[in-house]
Amino acid sequence: MLLVMGVVIMILSVVQVYRVISRQAEPIAFFTFQGISINPSQYAPQVDMSALDALRSQLNLGKSAPTQPALGESVEIIPAEVINGPANLGVFFLFMGFLLNVGYKFADLGVKLVRPVYVKMNAQSAS
Repeated sequence: MLLVMGVVIMILSVVQVYRVISRQAEPIAFFTFQGISINPSQYAPQVDMSALDALRSQLNLGKSAPTQPALGESVEIIPAEVINGPANLGVFFLFMGFLLNVGYKFADLGVKLVRPVYVKMNAQSAS
């Protein structure tokens, strides 16, 4: 019974790892970190764009002035998916490796219980 249970655990964990690697399934979401973002208004002063707009209108360049983020608006540097994806994948592989090890231990114990044990004794060593 232990042999069968160990082999089943190992097969199921290998199949799940294959499904995740081939993108048929998603790894378990252990982490849900937020993306890394900063507020650029804390680090750079606000520039008055009216002088630039006046210069553009004089040169007939139109209204293609660069847009600035609104005051207090955060800009995301690293998205949450970039952080969460590798972290969840790493923990998933670590967990599946643990399950493979547990399955191996069960199967090994089952083999040791199924295998017959022969004991050979000499008559001289018994006395």
